[in-house]
Amino acid sequence: MVRRDGTSKNGDVTMQPVSVTLQGVTTAELASVRSQVAEAAIRAGLSPDQATRLSYAVNEVVTNAIQFGDGTAGVSIIADQARIIVEVRDIGGGALPDIAAEPPPPDQVRGRGLWLARELCDEVTFQSGCTGNVVRLSASA
Repeated sequence: MVRRDGTSKNGDVTMQPVSVTLQGVTTAELASVRSQVAEAAIRAGLSPDQATRLSYAVNEVVTNAIQFGDGTAGVSIIADQARIIVEVRDIGGGALPDIAAEPPPPDQVRGRGLWLARELCDEVTFQSGCTGNVVRLSASA
């Protein structure tokens, strides 16, 4: 039996699923997005280090969506007791680039965001279409 405070009859904490959708995210909301992702990740059972890594990855992908889309991004956070998925959507017209297996050279100014996201998450998938792009990042406890 789960009580309203999120604990079970024997006192163990039982996390409730988290689902948040944010529309029209701009650079001004990046700190809030990072915070919400980290909080949802902790609630899903990820360690503080995993939560921080995921929030950094999401920051990179949202920044790309804002820069290369229409100036805003959509972000959905779905978490349960063992896993968190974050989807980032843009209304950009271009396809997502291939992600190199190695980091970009030090003298290259751009191109680290998606590579870094892939390094920091358990899984990163991409979908591109005529209405925009979706990047899905996931991490498990």
